[in-house]
Amino acid sequence: MTLTLKFAKFDSKLMVCPACDDEYTHVEEVQIAARGEDEMPNEITVDAVTGRVETHGNSPAPTGTVVHDGRRQRIAVTGHCESGGHNFAIVFTQHKGQTLLEVVLIDK
Repeated sequence: MTLTLKFAKFDSKLMVCPACDDEYTHVEEVQIAARGEDEMPNEITVDAVTGRVETHGNSPAPTGTVVHDGRRQRIAVTGHCESGGHNFAIVFTQHKGQTLLEVVLIDK
């Protein structure tokens, strides 16, 4: 299910959970599917808390629902909310000369 990137009504700079509007969210990981057009991706994960970087990983970056993997690279910023326990990803997918922005719920 594709959601909308949302911000608090009282502060347009405060991102809220896309599922429940919780104001207490954490973004802690960036997942990248690095690749050229229609090539196999190099899955890269950067943990913003520990500083751990993993390349050639087995966990694919989250995908959106419009073009899924797309034809080129994909960058996902993953996070969660405190109150509802929802895990989400803000996904940028490069596909046919366009960049799609999608917000999706993910399993962690």
